[in-house]
Amino acid sequence: MQNEELVTTNIRLPKNQLRALKQEALQKEKSVGFLLRELIRVHVQGGAQKVRPKIKGRETFFDILKSIEKQGFKGPKDLAQNLDKYLYGGK
Repeated sequence: MQNEELVTTNIRLPKNQLRALKQEALQKEKSVGFLLRELIRVHVQGGAQKVRPKIKGRETFFDILKSIEKQGFKGPKDLAQNLDKYLYGGK
């Protein structure tokens, strides 16, 4: 991905999720964009089942999710029923 052209897009996140993501980025000395691109890359390449174990100083996808969960973020209870609403915004 190092030579790929990056494009700008907008996403809507709950305030507490963005706050946790920013804190995670500060702790890891990475940008929020980098963390999101990495999470998306892992998801697109096969999801959580194919995530590699921790390698000297590297964190797995699950480590990042656990850290965000420890910050107090909990997803909406009706996410499965209202996925489009949360992905694309309600009408």
